[in-house]
Order: sequence, then structure tokens, then C-alpha cells
Amino acid sequence: MLSALRRATPTCKRYRDGSVGVEEFANFYVGTLSARPIATWGPLRQTFLDSVVVPRIPDAARALVARHLDAGDLVVLTTATHRFLTELTAAHFGIVPLIATEPDMAHGEFTGSTRGTLNMREGKVARLHHWLPERGQRLEQFHSTAYSDSMNLDSAVGRARVGCWGRVRSRRDNAAGSCLQDGARTPGASSVAQSGA
Repeated sequence: MLSALRRATPTCKRYRDGSVGVEEFANFYVGTLSARPIATWGPLRQTFLDSVVVPRIPDAARALVARHLDAGDLVVLTTATHRFLTELTAAHFGIVPLIATEPDMAHGEFTGSTRGTLNMREGKVARLHHWLPERGQRLEQFHSTAYSDSMNLDSAVGRARVGCWGRVRSRRDNAAGSCLQDGARTPGASSVAQSGA
């Protein structure tokens, strides 16, 4: 465990200062999964959800997601974090559609790399625009609202009305606080997406 932390520290620093690419960053973290058989990760993943993730979810965020689900909105969790880690978070919220960075698998085990388009930065928009047609839908059919903790808020959500939950530092204004951006709106069904990259 300590060796993984030692390897992660320089990668995190390089990501923060912009000297590591998103593919290298994503593959580094997904690569840590290949160190163990997938069966051993299940209990650790659940412990991580229960002890780290769930305590950090604000009650207001739970209420907001519940309100959209109760209204019959299409609620999608889209995240840069890989699916294996985030699928329990989506389930915790009761969100079925999850668009996440995909770890590559072979023979039921992690290969140590990602597959397909990373769900990071511009990839979030590309993945959303690919996912909707698979469902027989287009973004233009929705009045979209997105809630984010993302530093890449503008590129991640495009046309949506955007609200940030929690304290977010935005590159746009470089100030902590909430942000709201109105984009083009079209009539139709409602959609909400939570985005973090």
C-alpha cells in the first residue's frame, strides 16, 4: 500500500501542475487495480464507499438527486473516475445510468489500462453525445441541468444549466463558492447530470 502511495504522489503533483496527460493519469490509477484479483477489491471498494465517500456527501446533494429522481427526470452520473470505483456511488444515490472512465478487462480481471474514450474533459461531452443516441435520444430533446464539483465545468457540460454543489474553485473566476451558468435551453424532458473531473 505504501509503495502505491509513493508512486501516486508524483503523479498527482504532475496532474495538478498540468505536466501529466489525462491518459497517463487515468491509466496510472486504473493500473493500480491490476495488482490484485478483482475479487479482493470488492470488500475494499465497499469500505471505501462507506468510510470515505458517503460521509462526504452533503445532505443537500442527496435531497437534490432524490428530488430529480422523484420528478421522473433522467438522472445520469458522469465522472472521470473509473467505473469500478464509482458504480457503488451511483447505486448509493439510486442513479442507474453511469458514464465513467472504463477500466480494460481480460478474463474477468483488470489489465491495468483503460479502454475507449476517457470520460475526462472533452471526453465527457463526447461520451454523453455517444450514450444518448444508444438510448434513441439527443441532448437537444432535454432541458438539462448539471451539478458539478468539476474544475473543468465549462467544457464538461456544454449546453446545460449548471449549478455547483459544495465549494468549488472555478478557473473562470478563481474564487471559491457556488456558480450558476445558463446555457441554451430547449423544451422537453428534464435531465440532470453530476459531473467530476
